Amino acid sequence: MKFAVVVALIASATSVMAEPVRLPNSTVVVVKTTQAISSKEVQAGQEIVLVVGSSVQVNKQCVIKAGAPVVAFVDDAKGAQMAGISGRLAISFRSTVAVDGTTIPLTGQMLNSGNSEVGSTVAVGAVLCPLALLNKGESGLIAPGAEVRAMTIGDFMIDVDNPIEIEYLSTEIQQITPSNKSSQSGSKRNEPEVW
Repeated sequence: MKFAVVVALIASATSVMAEPVRLPNSTVVVVKTTQAISSKEVQAGQEIVLVVGSSVQVNKQCVIKAGAPVVAFVDDAKGAQMAGISGRLAISFRSTVAVDGTTIPLTGQMLNSGNSEVGSTVAVGAVLCPLALLNKGESGLIAPGAEVRAMTIGDFMIDVDNPIEIEYLSTEIQQITPSNKSSQSGSKRNEPEVW
């Protein structure tokens, strides 16, 4: 009798514990900015933190929660230049984190370049006034709330029944004034900035 009760308890305990959920390779993850990112404010090689814009579900189970941090790097950041040459900005995604703390590598990029005024600047400068060549193009800018699809690299088993404490970030657009931005970045020189 005792043996039957023990077997029943073990059987019921194993049926309650769910299997880990498989997060397949090339799963789409929406990456979002919460602030504007300008080529005049970031530098190539700088690490920044973006956010997962919407939860990722597999078989109706959340494997990556909205607001999970996305580690990204600035690949290219060129400010606007003279003669109407526009700036450009390229950011590549590296990883995010699943609900159980598993680091999930990502692939994908956000790209933008400012409006170029080279043609009109050179034409005006050549014909009317060489000072027109001092005209600058626009900086590369990625707007707040911009969303881009990244993809996971590799298959992962996610233990959705044992989530860990993760510092989730707001997916809402943040309004940062220039004075707040300089005080924030001045106090955390070596930490990545949240964008």
